[in-house]
Amino acid sequence: ELPPAPPAGMYDFRYTSGRIAEDLSSSVKTIEMSGVVYPLTVRVEGMDIRLMDESGKKLNENLKDGESIEISESTIEKLMVSGELLPTVYSLEQNYPNPFNPSTMIEFSLPEMANVKLSIYNALGEKVAELVNTSLQAGKYQYNWNASGVATGMYIYELRTDNFVSVKKMLLLK
Repeated sequence: ELPPAPPAGMYDFRYTSGRIAEDLSSSVKTIEMSGVVYPLTVRVEGMDIRLMDESGKKLNENLKDGESIEISESTIEKLMVSGELLPTVYSLEQNYPNPFNPSTMIEFSLPEMANVKLSIYNALGEKVAELVNTSLQAGKYQYNWNASGVATGMYIYELRTDNFVSVKKMLLLK
């Protein structure tokens, strides 16, 4: 446990939990900064991290053990840090289980914020489900599809963003 925060304007760099250290593998942690002088250099020792500002728009970087980054944007007052690295490429994984009955998991990765559609089509090319139709931050995602309302057969699932399209097949056996 850290002592109370110093008066405004004095240098302070602490996790919002008030702890000296945090387990970064469990979730994203927030670091509040006050009284820092920019540019600010952040160096990583002993692990790989994902470092970003609150919005993920001004700063959104993967840092590996021994790497550092200089932050010159003085409007950044909080840093978000996680032990999970951002994907570096778009990807759509094979669903699992496959074949499946009645539900299956579909995973994909985004290296940047994107408008995402994840759609499922039958063998005739008719859309039977739309699992995602929204804007998502960079990261890894999993969506479950329950196919109990459709017939046995081959289905196609498509991941579509402004910069990427990928299609895979899956088999529903009842």
